[in-house]
Amino acid sequence: MNKYFPILSLLSLCTIDISAQALYFKFDNSVDEHISGTQCNVEGVRTLPFADGISGKALHLDGYSNYVSTKLSNDISTSAMTFSMWIAAETYPMMNVNEAETSPSFTLIAGNIDEKTKTGFGLMLSSQGDLQFKCFLNSWQLICTSDRKIPVGKWSYIVATVDQKSNRIQLFVDGNQVGSAKCPYEMSLGAAPFMIGKSQETILSGPFIINTFNGMIDELRIDNQVFTTEEIISIYSSTSIHNPQFNSAKEAFANNILRPQFHGMPSHAWTNECHGLTYYNGKYHLFFQKNANGPYMARLHWGHLTSTDLLHWTEVPIAIAPTETYDIKGCWSGCIFSDAEITNNKPYILYTGVDNAKARICMASPTDDQLTSWQKNGVIIDGRPSGLSDDFRDPYFFSANGEKYIVVGTSKNNIGACTLHKYNKATKQWTNNGDIFFSGTSQAECGRFWEMPVVVEIENGKYLFCCTPLETSDGVKTLYWIGTIAANGTFVPESEHPQELEMKGASKHGYGLLSPTIWQHNGQTMLLGIVPDKVSSIDNYNWGWAHNYSLPRQIELNNDGTTLQQKFVTNIQQLRNRDNYFSNSDIEINGEMPLGINGFQIEMCGTFTYRSNAIQGFRFLQNGDNYAALYVGEGKINVDLTNLERIANDNGVYNGIYSIPLPSANNGDEISVRAILDGSILDVFVNDNDAFSVRLFPTNAGANSVSLYSNSPQTIKSASVYSLTTNGMITRARNIAAPKSLSDNQFYNLLGQRVSATTKGLVISKNQKRINL
Repeated sequence: MNKYFPILSLLSLCTIDISAQALYFKFDNSVDEHISGTQCNVEGVRTLPFADGISGKALHLDGYSNYVSTKLSNDISTSAMTFSMWIAAETYPMMNVNEAETSPSFTLIAGNIDEKTKTGFGLMLSSQGDLQFKCFLNSWQLICTSDRKIPVGKWSYIVATVDQKSNRIQLFVDGNQVGSAKCPYEMSLGAAPFMIGKSQETILSGPFIINTFNGMIDELRIDNQVFTTEEIISIYSSTSIHNPQFNSAKEAFANNILRPQFHGMPSHAWTNECHGLTYYNGKYHLFFQKNANGPYMARLHWGHLTSTDLLHWTEVPIAIAPTETYDIKGCWSGCIFSDAEITNNKPYILYTGVDNAKARICMASPTDDQLTSWQKNGVIIDGRPSGLSDDFRDPYFFSANGEKYIVVGTSKNNIGACTLHKYNKATKQWTNNGDIFFSGTSQAECGRFWEMPVVVEIENGKYLFCCTPLETSDGVKTLYWIGTIAANGTFVPESEHPQELEMKGASKHGYGLLSPTIWQHNGQTMLLGIVPDKVSSIDNYNWGWAHNYSLPRQIELNNDGTTLQQKFVTNIQQLRNRDNYFSNSDIEINGEMPLGINGFQIEMCGTFTYRSNAIQGFRFLQNGDNYAALYVGEGKINVDLTNLERIANDNGVYNGIYSIPLPSANNGDEISVRAILDGSILDVFVNDNDAFSVRLFPTNAGANSVSLYSNSPQTIKSASVYSLTTNGMITRARNIAAPKSLSDNQFYNLLGQRVSATTKGLVISKNQKRINL
């Protein structure tokens, strides 16, 4: 008995000649070919991952770098053959990043097609999900095409049979015959390598291979006999099939110190704007722009994350993909909305569908209560109104004065604007007559085009309008206005001049939090947005992921009624490691005080008494003179990365120094700071009123300690630092750094933390120890 033949097949098929098996890849944590024992060549940026497959493990290809090649045995029959495998495509091959394919182009799933010598055979998948078996017969190309597309997000059993004796090639999917062709001659086997996951040629966009298979392959085999239809059906029907799990972050990125652990982001590949955060059936649902084929921007889908606490995130199947003629280039940004009349209070998707000619506003609705399955409802606004820019995207739904509206980002007279579309209850249609909801007054201040507009009632008839303009005098940054909605649905701002969402100076030229999604739940208004990496494509290629989102922020109007207050909102306490923390008050300090806290996930809280000539704050990601600094001083709050070994992503803009003016900085003022470090992102909250987010990319895995610091003798009112973990309260060994020196009037507790002489418990100084009861 051949031990490599699947047991399930032995139980159901007694007519298959096991000795006829010519090639077999089981993929149980190995890419060795089992019949010959041949070791295969594996290409890719990381160790090739494996995932749960149809039988044991399956090969998991990343869609932009991984593929396998090997020499094909000469024992393959060219006249009687069955070529079979199980595949689970996460998405279809990219093939072309610049525009949607008007006709599908194909790459190999597996085979040895050589177009130059006109030899070989292979199973091929197109950029639009079309399946083919292709081979050469005496230099004559033969293609057997499936009459149906391969689904994404599920396992499919693919079989091609070649029977030259009966002059027939057949193609099967899940036991159903989906194609056939005449085969008058034997196949020309050829000498090209047998490829798994890519064709012989390589198509690149930057460093990314775009003609690769993205997904899983299992039980790939070639038999030198022709399986009957009954045998193929029997194999399929006797196989236990489960949903494939494409989430690879835990294994693939386990040792990457840069990857955030509790900030929202997909398991791998590319994200940019998040949009449509909603709370439904006991979970938060966050939708986002996703290219699962690799960490680069092209042919965008709507990804989907869920969470119960906005800290622990689970990626679920892609919500919508570019499958229709009106969205074949991409399903771009939009929003989630609910309405009693239009959606029966269920969350619906509004999105921008893009083809090769124009953008349209489209809608999709869920088909289950978990929001994991969606159906498209077609186009509801068929392109931009006349007289406006071709840029027309990112719809947002809102209600005011008993009416329902959609705004869409656009440009008018080269200044950012939003169109206004009103719902007609009688016809159930949306107007598209060129009405303008609101427009800026100058390109320098308001930008040329407005992305991701948001309109929410924030307090007693006052509305927040927020957008992310392109091409302001400071490049891309997020702006907002406070105002009211007029009877005709247009926006009336209290000031024509916008406010910056991030603390002033913390965001420009695409740095900082951008394109926020804003939602309301249990009486709170909250937001989160993308905080881009701003690194090179090579960095993203090497990491396998690009971009992540900020921590959520609660927002409300300040007492002045014209500016936003932004507060820390997440229940971070559940992540605190109670065996690795520092917390004290009235801390006397002059210079550096190591705190004995280590990690790349850290919470730092401090209340500092402002002194104009003093610098007070934290050093973190530290190893000696290598550190990042967060400090208050000279009228500003500063994030200083100039002493940090890092991937510099801000040269020519910030050059490692984010120096942000404090709204109020008088001697004696108390300045409270809370900063959350999570790998390569730092979220900073100031005085429970302002916030900003910074990306930082440390490269020294040994630099991860935290210290308090002051450049002169000061008393810090309070400071708390916690190591954070997403795996529960895991006890870990403390790394306690002894104070640099002790003096008669400096007291420390048994954790090595600087305390006052009157602190309760056992305290020590240079010449004494004492117990304060």
